[in-house]
Amino acid sequence: MTKVKLLGFLLLAAVPLQAAPRAPKPGADELILRALGASASYSAVERVQVFRAGAKPKASKALIWVFPGGKTRREVMIGRKKAPAMIHVRDGREISIYWPGKKKLWRGPSPSETPAAALARLHSVYELSVYAGGRVAKRLTWRVNMRNSSGALRRSLWVDRETGLALKREIYRPDESLARRERIVKLELGAEASPSLLRLEAPSGTEAVAFNASPFFPQWAPDGFIPTDSSSSLMSFSDGADTYAIERPSGGGKPVIVGDLAEDDAVKVLASLEERK
Repeated sequence: MTKVKLLGFLLLAAVPLQAAPRAPKPGADELILRALGASASYSAVERVQVFRAGAKPKASKALIWVFPGGKTRREVMIGRKKAPAMIHVRDGREISIYWPGKKKLWRGPSPSETPAAALARLHSVYELSVYAGGRVAKRLTWRVNMRNSSGALRRSLWVDRETGLALKREIYRPDESLARRERIVKLELGAEASPSLLRLEAPSGTEAVAFNASPFFPQWAPDGFIPTDSSSSLMSFSDGADTYAIERPSGGGKPVIVGDLAEDDAVKVLASLEERK
C-alpha cells in the first residue's frame, strides 16, 4: 500500500460514523395521555399471567377487537377449551360481561373517566418515570414505571412509540414481586371487524344481572372484573384469572380492598363506593 493510500485510509478510520438520530424521550404524562386516548382500531391476541406466591403462574389468553371510539370486545380463553370462558363487550353506552360457566350475564352503564382525570389519579399515588421499553409484539415501546411514596415499583406500562397503544402492563406487590402481567403478543392495526361483535346475546336460561344489587357495590371495577360472591361484609370480584375483594369491617368501618390490586385501582374502587352514598 502506498503512503498516500495508507494516509487516506487512516484519515477515514479516524472519522466517527454518524449515528442515526435518536427519538427524544417523551414525558410520562404525554405517554399516559396517549395510551388512555388512543383511538386506533385493531385486533389483538393478549396473554395474561397471574403470579401467586408459592404456586405456578396462572395463564389465560384473550382475543381482542377494538373499534373507533373505544368500543371493544374481549374473549377470554382459559386452558385448551375452544369456547370463551368469559366475554366482555363495551358498546359505548354499556358494558356487558357474559360468564358461560355461571350462566350469568352482567350489564351496566359503561363507566367513563377522562384521560386527564385518570392521569391525575395516577399522580395522586405514584411517581412516574420513563425508560426505553424494548419491543412488544415486534413494536418499539416506551416504558412508564410507577412507584409509590415509599419508592416501591407498583406498576409498569409499555406504550407503542408510534400509535400510543398500551401493549403491555405489569402490576407488582409492595415487595416489588410480580403479581400480574398483560402482554399483547399479536397485533393487527386497522383490522376490519363486524359491528355484530358489539352485540352480546346470551343463550336462553342465562340469568341477567345488573351491576348494582348488593349491600355495598362500587360504581367502578377494573376492566373485566365482575362480582362472584357477596355478603353483608364481603364482596369478591373475578375476571376469570385473578380475584380481589371489598371487605367491610364489623362495626361499620370503612371498606378495604383485599388482594393484589394496585393502589390507583383500589383508590378508584373505594371512591366509587363513596359516590353511591
